[in-house]
Amino acid sequence: MVGGKALIVEDYRVERVILGCAGCGRELVTGDVFTAVVLAGEQGFQRADYCPACWKEELATSAFSFFRARVPKPPRKPSRLDLGRVRQFFDGLVEKAEECHAETLYVLALILMRKRKLRLLEESAAEESESGVEGEAKSSILALEDPKDKRVFRVTAPHVSDERLEELNEELLFLLGSSPPLPSDAEGVEERDE
Repeated sequence: MVGGKALIVEDYRVERVILGCAGCGRELVTGDVFTAVVLAGEQGFQRADYCPACWKEELATSAFSFFRARVPKPPRKPSRLDLGRVRQFFDGLVEKAEECHAETLYVLALILMRKRKLRLLEESAAEESESGVEGEAKSSILALEDPKDKRVFRVTAPHVSDERLEELNEELLFLLGSSPPLPSDAEGVEERDE
């Protein structure tokens, strides 16, 4: 605790898993189709992958998000995020509006702004610093607009260290996967930034 308020940094760390079926334990290899499930629990976000034989639609009802993909060939260059998945995850976190996901939501907003999927309208100072300690850097509130449908979102921009930003980026790459979606995925999810 700092200044009478509990720090929430550990609330949404991602449990890392090896690309294998969570149902039968079989290793998923290049070319295998699988369904990835992202769960939001007390320990943070967790990802589990299921082969087609172990996948059950009931798993989707308790999931924060899920998608079907194919295990890609080992990348020759850095992986690219599927912007449709990034936007879906962003929209889900905006709807939940839970303070414990503020850092993750902020990083998703930065990614979407960098790719011009969101536009910064205004930045304003928050009422007080996150920890309540005097003299500490205050967070700010970003007003962001979707240039296509003109929806406006308010996102807290917490004070995040460069090291933590890098951790969050790695966690999001892992959570959202970098393999291309299968053709049967929903429209809009396939959008990739080239």
